[in-house]
Amino acid sequence: MKRHQMLWGLLWLFFLLIDFGLAQAKEAKKEALIIGTAPYYYRDKLRQGFMPLIQYLSDELGRDVELVITRSYEELVNKMKDESFDVGFLSSVLYVQLKRESPKLKYLATAQFTEEGKNTSYYFSWIIARKSSEIRKVKHLRGKSFAFTNKLSSSGYVYPKGYFNWSNFIIEDFFSRIVFAGTHERVTDMVAEGEVETGVSYDANIWSAEERYGRVFRRIKRIGPILNPSFVANRQVDGALCQQLATALENMPPEVQSKDLVYAGFRHLSESNFTIVEDFLKTVDAPNGTKNKKGKMSKRKKSE
Repeated sequence: MKRHQMLWGLLWLFFLLIDFGLAQAKEAKKEALIIGTAPYYYRDKLRQGFMPLIQYLSDELGRDVELVITRSYEELVNKMKDESFDVGFLSSVLYVQLKRESPKLKYLATAQFTEEGKNTSYYFSWIIARKSSEIRKVKHLRGKSFAFTNKLSSSGYVYPKGYFNWSNFIIEDFFSRIVFAGTHERVTDMVAEGEVETGVSYDANIWSAEERYGRVFRRIKRIGPILNPSFVANRQVDGALCQQLATALENMPPEVQSKDLVYAGFRHLSESNFTIVEDFLKTVDAPNGTKNKKGKMSKRKKSE
């Protein structure tokens, strides 16, 4: 009898330990930090570029970090709103727009490009056409088919729309056909393959497309500067973890930057940089022809 009781006791302890282990594993999985990003350029290159950074953040934070590349900008916005993502890698426009609805979003750090040997927090959008076309100037765009990215995209719609407004071009009348391609990758594919005559995308995606198609694009007009995307934490991420993340991002070692990660590092900027974006957004939906005081895009501050 005692032997049976001992066996039952051992079995109970065994299953208790299994349940405890499963609970711990479930809790560990639950605590993984989820970072979401939109498909800003080719998904495979984006994932390959980010994976060393994700591993670095996991090591620095002492916890699992997972990267999710959404299928669209809308999906990224929705998952930030419902807090499926702990952290989002958001364009400046998306961050400002989301901040209006979710004021408890926590800004962490902004991506940096290397320009002429120096890091910068800004990039540019380009109106492009195929070199084989006769399109060489903005005035040649009239009557042509044109591809934007997505209405939530800074460089793929918001800033170009602002440019066309300030230039007194009503895009619905100026172009023969307007396409919203969905992603930057799709814009450059459509232009390269002749599905549309012209379109707009940003530096890094054009560089990636040229690796695939060769130097087939003619750059017609540079638009910007545009504040680089930033890492932003949702409200459920506590302040201590936010500080850890921001510190890790700002101190990213050079070896973490793979050839597929177009960013040279990250920097915590003043909130005034986003005030400029907020002011810009107020003009985008204004009637065509509405200009700022200088009649052109505001220049970036020298002190970023």
